[in-house]
Amino acid sequence: MQPKALLSLASVCPSSSMGRASLSSCSFSPSPLQFSRGASSLFASSLLCVPASSASATRSRFSSVPAAAAGVCAPGSQSSRAAFAFFCSSLLFLNRSASLPLRCTDRALSARLPSLLPPSAGLADALRLSGVTTPPASAGGEAQPGFCYSRSLHSAAVPPSAAFSSRSANAERNAMATHMNGFDPLDPAQVADVMLVPTLSDNYAYLLVDRETKEAACVDPAEPQKVLAAAKKAGVDLKMCLCTHKHLDHSGGNEELAQRHPEIQVVGSGYERTPGVQKMVRDGDVFSLGSLRIRVLHAPCHTGGHVLYFVTSSKHPEGKAPILFTGDTLFVGGCGRFFEGTAQQMCHALLDVIRSLPKATRVYCGHEYTKSNLEFALKVEPSNKDLQEKYAWTVEQRKANKPTVPSSVEQEMRYNPFMRVEEKAVQEAMHAVGDKVETMQRLRDLKNRS
Repeated sequence: MQPKALLSLASVCPSSSMGRASLSSCSFSPSPLQFSRGASSLFASSLLCVPASSASATRSRFSSVPAAAAGVCAPGSQSSRAAFAFFCSSLLFLNRSASLPLRCTDRALSARLPSLLPPSAGLADALRLSGVTTPPASAGGEAQPGFCYSRSLHSAAVPPSAAFSSRSANAERNAMATHMNGFDPLDPAQVADVMLVPTLSDNYAYLLVDRETKEAACVDPAEPQKVLAAAKKAGVDLKMCLCTHKHLDHSGGNEELAQRHPEIQVVGSGYERTPGVQKMVRDGDVFSLGSLRIRVLHAPCHTGGHVLYFVTSSKHPEGKAPILFTGDTLFVGGCGRFFEGTAQQMCHALLDVIRSLPKATRVYCGHEYTKSNLEFALKVEPSNKDLQEKYAWTVEQRKANKPTVPSSVEQEMRYNPFMRVEEKAVQEAMHAVGDKVETMQRLRDLKNRS
């Protein structure tokens, strides 16, 4: 029996009746891979399993497919990784124009998929953008099928359990004055309660709760069943979903959430196509959740349409710390990759947009990346005392499987190298004295290689 080869194809499929493309897919039998369409998919994608000897003939039957979007391989060969890279490049292309979550329903393939992923930063970027990741393991260590993958850039850290906690205003002030630790999600000194809901491997979804009305919004619910369970347990009235950007490890649950609960309004960027979004918002837009005011801040770079959500209170305009959901723009101790933007844009997002907010603003980011971010930061500024203290605290938090989120704008300005590109010490470390944009670019390049 001839060895099988994997051929991945992606192409535009015009529709004569609708004037736009439609989605089609074919898979091999037994069919372990299947595609599910996003809200406005414009591209078709096919997976074919064919004998290696006939791969060329199969490719020739799809003459409309660009060469860069197709790859042929025999299992176990050097070309298998190249073909898989081609396939992921196709997914990257698809995700930038539509939203096509890839799901694996075959347990054997789910278990083998991680070993097929080449350790390439370029491929990792493609995987992340296309929403491809390895499935989580069950209690017995067996890979679970049926999860929307987003492996590539995720660490192996296990997110902490969802939990509420509280801190007095005096304790909060003391912490700000003397310690580089984090804050509690249910801090009475901030304008609202926030519940952390770990999703996927190291993502955070959130529940934002107005204390006055118990109305709530979820943020980036990649696994909606977890968010809905958390909302039910907390006894809150879930009114809306806030999505920061189109990547599937943030937006992948929007459509399911809307289907299961049509009364929940899905809010997202008006600058990019995001699955399931019903209300598109743009920079400066303001809307309400109970007594809370939510302002949209456009921060293009990680994606061209990435938005932040800045939360204040109409009843307590002063004396309460605002809240900022940063998605993949700003992390604790780091920032997101420049997938669709430039160092100049990230400088604008971090220095002009975020740094202009009140320093007490709580920062709720999209991933638990803090430990690795701070390890990188220590290479840049090894003598930064605030950074040393924050790292020591982070190590203890993660040992106890506790979150390092939230941070604050003030804290990030004291130890996050990407927020400190105007500092001489950081510029000198990057050999770019006097140039914050070049410093930002060199920091990002170095972090990408770390």
